[in-house]
Amino acid sequence: MNRTQHFETVLRDWEAAGLSRRTFLRYVAMGTSAVALNGMLVSHISAQTPVAEPEVAEFPASAPFVDKEFKISLQTEPDNLDVHDTTSNASASVDKCIYEGLVTLNQEMRITTLLAKSWEVSDDAKEFTFFLQEGVTFHDGEAFNAAAVVAAFDRVLNPESTLRRAGYFGAVLDHVEEVDEYTVKFVAKFPFAAMVATLAHPAGGIPSPKAAEAAGADFGIQPVGTGPFKFISWVRGDLITLEKNENYWNPDLAAAVPKLLIRGVSEPSALGIAVQSGDAAFAGPLEAASAQQLRQVDGVEVTSVPGLTVYWATMNNTKEPFTDVRVRQALNYAVDKNAVLMAGSLGEGYVADSPIARDTWGYTEVGAYEPDLDKAKSLLAEAGLADGFSTQIFCSAVHRDRAVAVQGQLSQIGVNAEVMQMESAALTEETSKPQEESNLQMLISQWSPSTGDADWALRPIYTKAQWPPAGNTTSFFTDEEVESAIQQGLEISDPVARAEAYATAQKRIMELAVNLFLYVPDYLGAIVSNAGGCLTQADGVTFFRTAYWRE
Repeated sequence: MNRTQHFETVLRDWEAAGLSRRTFLRYVAMGTSAVALNGMLVSHISAQTPVAEPEVAEFPASAPFVDKEFKISLQTEPDNLDVHDTTSNASASVDKCIYEGLVTLNQEMRITTLLAKSWEVSDDAKEFTFFLQEGVTFHDGEAFNAAAVVAAFDRVLNPESTLRRAGYFGAVLDHVEEVDEYTVKFVAKFPFAAMVATLAHPAGGIPSPKAAEAAGADFGIQPVGTGPFKFISWVRGDLITLEKNENYWNPDLAAAVPKLLIRGVSEPSALGIAVQSGDAAFAGPLEAASAQQLRQVDGVEVTSVPGLTVYWATMNNTKEPFTDVRVRQALNYAVDKNAVLMAGSLGEGYVADSPIARDTWGYTEVGAYEPDLDKAKSLLAEAGLADGFSTQIFCSAVHRDRAVAVQGQLSQIGVNAEVMQMESAALTEETSKPQEESNLQMLISQWSPSTGDADWALRPIYTKAQWPPAGNTTSFFTDEEVESAIQQGLEISDPVARAEAYATAQKRIMELAVNLFLYVPDYLGAIVSNAGGCLTQADGVTFFRTAYWRE
């Protein structure tokens, strides 16, 4: 029985037992598995115990304050710190310290409340009413209330908005309205069971409307939120300084250190060295080689979490020869994904058998392209490329080992792939170009859904609305069946039907070999043994707002 059938069976039995469909949908929206839901049902039937509304997860409480600054090294420097104008994991990592959302994901990627005390969902899953914390202020002294929430989302929902998260929220949110001073209602364009998970994404952070309006285009270097840390300064290419917010609204979640000093490190091996040398108390995400080395070092602990991220090599579906599905399939058959997993992550992960990772809600196992050089050569011959062809693989320093591994595998079928390593800023500029200006042929890519839901695993990567510069569909792929299935997943509230729609999309994407699918890595970090409160999450975002020193 696949996951869709499992949800369908549980929902049918759930309703037959007289249990609330609304409660079922609320559990699903919070990422509860079909297995867990079935367990609740069995318990209810056997003992007639009530099935309560789901409880939200707990946010980690603060450790005792120690007056000692905390240094952090990230795999790359953030592009900007406007929570509504970035898709960078590095930016999201810092944003989690500055901004807060109504709901959020804790370090274990489970939904928890933050600026909202609780919420209610309408029976048709179109209206989501949040009851807000009182007595909260932004770093600039402005009051946090329903009007501030409405203003923040009006900013990103504005039809003229050029913010990069405009599409993320605009695709599902019709509007946000103030009910009273501390009650706000989010109205979806259609029934959307994943709304709470969508708002729990780091992009759901609430910026100060007054500060955002005053700073305009410069808000990304002058961020203001309600979080436990305030932005102090940013020396590009060197250091971001955050300082404890002395007026933070919740003492139980307040900063446990006076300052966070954050650096982006462009050379992967330097991350591990920073922790080992004392230049950083925490570093992540860490490359596997550094992690394995640091496991042998006294005074350093390595954190490891199964990932939600998928690595692949993008193929520009609008450029020859990648317009031909046989060529794309040939490359998928040519590459031994386990070899790339070993080269890129020393085996810490698994070969991708779907466009999304196994722990993402809505995942369906499609099956990996097993290495088959004869089949790969035959497909190239059918496409008129029996002698192979030449191409370029763009990558950053972080992905060079993966690019070189793919390069070596492709050479076995006569494909000469030149590795084009670029600095992060230059690569971001290149990948943001529209289709008619893009020079991309192949690109080592990765994506993680920071909602934990199939919607945000698929929509940003496999729909035309997300072609650059609007989004991250750097393959410039579009397909009517895939577009329809992903849209159905957006518009359906029934979790069974949503899962089925996403299963259709995943199968079609793999069949069309849209990208050269590689693997799903474990996420690694390193922290000195006298510190805590930091790790690399399953989505690749580093979590360090709870950083502390052990006394």
